[in-house]
Amino acid sequence: ILLDQNAYGCSSTVGIRVLDSGLNTSPLVPDQVQVTLHSDSEPGGETVLLTETDVDNAQFSGTIDLAESDATHALWVSHGETVVATYIDADNGLGQTQVTVTDTAQVDCVSPVISGVQVSEVGPFHAQIAFMTDEPCRGSIRYGTTCAALDWDSSPVGLHTTHLITLSDLSPDHTFHFVVDAWDEAGNDTTSDNNGACFNLTT
Repeated sequence: ILLDQNAYGCSSTVGIRVLDSGLNTSPLVPDQVQVTLHSDSEPGGETVLLTETDVDNAQFSGTIDLAESDATHALWVSHGETVVATYIDADNGLGQTQVTVTDTAQVDCVSPVISGVQVSEVGPFHAQIAFMTDEPCRGSIRYGTTCAALDWDSSPVGLHTTHLITLSDLSPDHTFHFVVDAWDEAGNDTTSDNNGACFNLTT
């Protein structure tokens, strides 16, 4: 059993997969299997029905929403909890039956904090923006010739706490305005925009 992320926000949708050839009982129609997800807020959990993604591939998938209240057809969670997905494998192929198989993910409901935004290097055609985040994040710089028109962006891949992003193909002797965005692994996002005034640099 596999969850599609290592961390989720409190209003995320959880994707679940089960891979088990023993469940592929019909080569003509998609089979189904039930799994359970639970959390500290909802220890009794929610049952999720997974459906085979093709008629004969033994790969099952389904989704469930997370919520910060006891909502119908959603798993109740709070910040800092762990989501546990449980599947009972009737036969694991190693002589064991009714084997409990699990996967886990963390619940993160808090947006990251951006700090230390500065222009670390500037030339006629490029500039580098440095900043920090209080947790591993994907960072992005949105920039443009006015604060109201941030038409370009630079978004490196990967999750980091120390960020250095290069803006390329700039025009010499021009002022550019920019804001900093960050997303953590759970999808929580935040923007640092210099109190609405945007940051700026001049090539």
